[in-house]
Amino acid sequence: MKRILVIILVLSAVVQVDAQYKRRLNPIFTEAIGYPKGGWFFEPGITYAYTQGEMKNRIIKETQDSLVVADITPSSFPFIYLGAGRFNLLPNSPFINLIDYGLAFKGVIYNQDTRGNLFFKDDNSIPPEQFDDEGRWSDYNITANLNLNHYIQISESVFIMPGMGLNADFRVGGTESYSIPDTSITGYRFPETVRFFAHARINVGIKIHRELFIVPGFEVPLVNLKQTQNAKVTQTYWNSEYWPMLLSVKVMYHKPPRRKPCKVGVSDIDLNNTRRRKRKIQLY
Repeated sequence: MKRILVIILVLSAVVQVDAQYKRRLNPIFTEAIGYPKGGWFFEPGITYAYTQGEMKNRIIKETQDSLVVADITPSSFPFIYLGAGRFNLLPNSPFINLIDYGLAFKGVIYNQDTRGNLFFKDDNSIPPEQFDDEGRWSDYNITANLNLNHYIQISESVFIMPGMGLNADFRVGGTESYSIPDTSITGYRFPETVRFFAHARINVGIKIHRELFIVPGFEVPLVNLKQTQNAKVTQTYWNSEYWPMLLSVKVMYHKPPRRKPCKVGVSDIDLNNTRRRKRKIQLY
């Protein structure tokens, strides 16, 4: 929660500076008659999960009879992100002047190498049971997201756009693999099927022409909204904590609606000429 309050205070200060500087520039989004207060966007990107690094001699599971101690090496690989949606402009709003929302397919790959020993508490004469597991978990999600932004115009064709938002991830599939037959001794844990997050995002927008904008952005989660008592930004896979990140590029289209051409009226002189031609044709 402290992170969110700090971001809000920073954005408030930025808005005040932006209001003074923006008066010197022409609006970066066309406000001519016929242009709508919004448009569509397409958003390709890649995901990656940051980890805390290798952990040595970590107790990953303990019962009355046994103790499991292991060396853990978490990792991740980039995966695809494909989204689309709408954006709405609020040019007269002092704080939030652009809202975007949409749906996306988001995949994330989580890996963990686990090398450890299973110790038996009741009988020290039994040697520890060694195990070595290479696990891989692929998460495929449908994501609904909403972003509240404030774009800060720094030139006639460039703007910076910080923002905050919400996203709901629904797991629709994935794959998992292990190299040991019995994973019950490892105490593996995985997130729920549906997850809700608050996130922060920073974007840099480039105006290609009056109807097309390229907006790369970087997004990180701030808090897991389903864990209000023990709020954290990470997700638990296997025995490790992962911080999922998103690097994407919004291709924004701000096009006016197509209008049908107006029909040119026919004058009385043209009508009279047409009638005369028809009469001549009838006489012949």
